[in-house]
Amino acid sequence: MAVDRYREDFLVLIRRDADVVLANRREARMLLEDESLSAEEAARKFSWWCRLAAVKDGIRGSALAAEGTVFPIPAVPTETVDSTGAGDNYAAGLIYGLLRGEAPDVAGRRASMVASGIVAQRGAQYRERARNTLREAIHEPIQEITAV
Repeated sequence: MAVDRYREDFLVLIRRDADVVLANRREARMLLEDESLSAEEAARKFSWWCRLAAVKDGIRGSALAAEGTVFPIPAVPTETVDSTGAGDNYAAGLIYGLLRGEAPDVAGRRASMVASGIVAQRGAQYRERARNTLREAIHEPIQEITAV
């Protein structure tokens, strides 16, 4: 795994140049050298080095943090068929929300929604009917959640 092989380089890059860090819990634990960290704890630690940190944690959801404030993001319940592309689709939903000017927690919920749609089908790209449903859903308002 690249995180394991290039840990120090990643840490320098994050501390010096990154505005946003997006990792899964396993990668975050490797980077921070702490196997006990929850997604929330890892996101909080990363957020002291960059503007926004997002740590994905599969069916447990994800956590976003900005300046030490953590927003736990629940997973959207769905039947998992194939997890291929879940992380990339999460990232796309998060970036989409952030570029729309949404607060981190709102963008995180949008990311969770986009990722849940992709795991409900086989393959990493939305099929036509699912893509049309996503186009409609992506513009729906997402409720803000409370930070911890």
